[in-house]
Amino acid sequence: MFGGEEIPGITTKSKNEASTEIKVIAGHFNNVKALTPPPNSWAADPNNGLAIWNQSRPK
Repeated sequence: MFGGEEIPGITTKSKNEASTEIKVIAGHFNNVKALTPPPNSWAADPNNGLAIWNQSRPK
């Protein structure tokens, strides 16, 4: 398991300047790649095409 501070992320802004924070839990989003999963994990095989993102709006 990874702690919240360890999970890579990106903050994006919309055309109207609204910010959205995206944490990349598995796979990749734009140029941000998730941490390496455990070697025996299903997520470790790139042929499975797994991607998990968590989106939140900063206050």
